Amino acid sequence: MNYLAHAWLARHSDDAILGALLGDFVFGQSGLADWPEPVRSEIVRHRRIDRYTDDHAAV
Repeated sequence: MNYLAHAWLARHSDDAILGALLGDFVFGQSGLADWPEPVRSEIVRHRRIDRYTDDHAAV
């Protein structure tokens, strides 16, 4: 379900959806350098979404 939610929240392009799905598998800042900007920005968005939901009081 996590991957479906991230794909749904991603911008609607192939690169964005790829980045949204890779967010759990690309680690650190150095790992981001290997990806083009559209993918990289969605990886960062994935991390922010995870951080928000993990820190939310309801969770």
